[in-house]
Amino acid sequence: MIIVIKRDGKTEAFDLKKVRRSIQKAMMDTGCDIEERKGQIGRIVKGVAEVATKEKSIGTKDIKRLILEEFDRIDPAVSKSWRSFDRKFKSV
Repeated sequence: MIIVIKRDGKTEAFDLKKVRRSIQKAMMDTGCDIEERKGQIGRIVKGVAEVATKEKSIGTKDIKRLILEEFDRIDPAVSKSWRSFDRKFKSV
């Protein structure tokens, strides 16, 4: 089983569905058509899963970094939106 290490140090089982939902939410927030982007979403999820599988555990920061690096490459507007949301959320 692959373990995800949360920011507070707690752990949980790695959940590809949760990763996929986060990616889809970020894309929807920028007006992307999720149906048109299924291939991109699948590639990002697969990449995260491959890294997590090799390591047997992965931090949430590492998951986010992998996702944002891919968004920086394929759709900078999505990574910008995600980072903006993070800044707002952290300031609350």
